[in-house]
Amino acid sequence: MEGSHMENKVAIITGGTSGIGEDIAFKFAENGCRIVVVGRNEERGNRIVDRIKADGGEAIFVKADVSQSSDCDSLFKTVLKEYGTVDILVNNAGTMRNMPITDMKDEDWDDIIRVNLKSYFLYCRAAIGIMKEKGYGRIINISSRGWLGGTAQCNYAASKGGIVSLTRSLALETARMGITVNCVAPGMIDTPLHRQSTVEEVGFRMSSQPMGKVGTPRQVTNIVEYFAGEENWFTTGQVLYVCGGMSVLASLSS
Repeated sequence: MEGSHMENKVAIITGGTSGIGEDIAFKFAENGCRIVVVGRNEERGNRIVDRIKADGGEAIFVKADVSQSSDCDSLFKTVLKEYGTVDILVNNAGTMRNMPITDMKDEDWDDIIRVNLKSYFLYCRAAIGIMKEKGYGRIINISSRGWLGGTAQCNYAASKGGIVSLTRSLALETARMGITVNCVAPGMIDTPLHRQSTVEEVGFRMSSQPMGKVGTPRQVTNIVEYFAGEENWFTTGQVLYVCGGMSVLASLSS
């Protein structure tokens, strides 16, 4: 593999077994990163690791429920044993359960907040504990344009808004530690989660999509790659939208 600004860095990618996370894993591996793919689907996780290794890279898969503190602790112990450190954390795990608030049960709220927000807290806490000791780290949190609001998405929007606030607060907290914390907010991207949407939901979103098309995971990966770069040490606490202009139309429900 060609040398790069990410060569030999250790990168943990949650939600790494499909969609955006999978694409980030492949791209970072191309850049010489040692990859830790985190997810619950062993078959997909091992397939990604096998492909990275076949291309000459280094990678491991760690099965984990990202919302569980015990799984997080176990994962970081595994990573330290395997690679000795953590340089890059990409928090990408996420799920969606859209419905009007009057139909929303406690678990519909709790499950989304636990996966989409609590997991980011757990992994940031663990990673920063390692990164601050060596004075270096890159954390990229994947939020969503949806944090600006969306019909029947109060649980999802709240979780994604929490990620933005977490990012900004941690950027201040870690600014003198050599750690940057940034956020990417995708709009409609062609992922398995997007494909779960109904035809009506997609049609409604497309009606307020300035570009009139859906983005690809690589569009998000390109921005994550920028934030993860060793040379980008003066960019922190930022939220960058990859949404085809939808963030400009924040006053419209999506």
